[in-house]
Amino acid sequence: MRRLSTFVAFLTVITVTFAKSQVSFQHVDSDHNHSISYLEAQQLDGLAPVFSDLDRNRDNTLSADEFARFRQQQLTLS
Repeated sequence: MRRLSTFVAFLTVITVTFAKSQVSFQHVDSDHNHSISYLEAQQLDGLAPVFSDLDRNRDNTLSADEFARFRQQQLTLS
């Protein structure tokens, strides 16, 4: 029984980690205006600290392409 609960705990960690890594642009863009504001970026772990680096055109929002760079960085670090 102890092995089963350890296995279930392991699967839970893997599932939560996978789910966090699969957050879509549309999910973060909570007001559905086709861009991510700094306020919206604060809702996703790790996005706010790199927001200004990702904002290539300096319009204070992230486009889908700019957000894709963040996703690529996440995959590279994993």
